[in-house]
Amino acid sequence: MNIIMKRNLFHIGAATLAIVLAACDVGSRAGVDSIRAKATQSLVQKNFTDAANSADALIKRAPESSEGYFLLAQAEAQLDEKNAAIATLESAIKKGYKDQKSIETNANIAPIRDLPAY
Repeated sequence: MNIIMKRNLFHIGAATLAIVLAACDVGSRAGVDSIRAKATQSLVQKNFTDAANSADALIKRAPESSEGYFLLAQAEAQLDEKNAAIATLESAIKKGYKDQKSIETNANIAPIRDLPAY
């Protein structure tokens, strides 16, 4: 096999790899969106254990996203895991959660608002 054929095979292989990696990224993103939707839906339905499990899965899939932490803090507050909820809310803020109004008005966060650590 001459050098030109090897170079062409390398470029074809690199292009195929790029397509496969892009497809994996799209699938991963869709998985994150699905988990986020399940956590949110579980909160709305007041199924806080499922919400906590989904939010935890979201954090594992997207650990740098603040939204998973905020969803988990809501579930923990409603499950009377107040210290955990405070710590998780703090993590959400450290990860970049900036919706102060949501923090102050979200009904699921209400159980921890009267705590000194809040």
